[in-house]
Amino acid sequence: MKAIVLKRAGSPDRLVLADVPKPVPESNEVLVWIYATSVVRGDVVMRKVPRLVTRLLGETPRLIPGHEFAGEIEATGENVTVFKIGDRVFGTTSGLTQGSYAEYLCVPEDSIVTHMPPDVGYEEAAPIPVGAMTALHFPRPETSAQAGVS
Repeated sequence: MKAIVLKRAGSPDRLVLADVPKPVPESNEVLVWIYATSVVRGDVVMRKVPRLVTRLLGETPRLIPGHEFAGEIEATGENVTVFKIGDRVFGTTSGLTQGSYAEYLCVPEDSIVTHMPPDVGYEEAAPIPVGAMTALHFPRPETSAQAGVS
């Protein structure tokens, strides 16, 4: 499959289109054929952070960046019960080891992925997750104070 990969931290010219193995879903995962993705501020920040610093912060560096996606379920693991082949879904790769700048992505069925509303297109659904998580997080007084928001 084709994917945008980042082998070394730095400027946008470090992002390259490459052939990588197509992922295979584990028993609790779905394989999503990605129709749309987005670029969020976190993608830009993470692209600039050296892999060593990422590891020191307890994160696994991603070869394939990207946080948001929308697409269609192409395959499911044998234990998946919430989704079926052909379902239109959208979500985020937060907490996962692969990003969304690829043709395909495997995500656990219990991760941040859900069915798309029938009247929403892929391009409209893809940028929703990170903005929605931000909107839920920062208006709360206890988290706003921690983030320095007043």
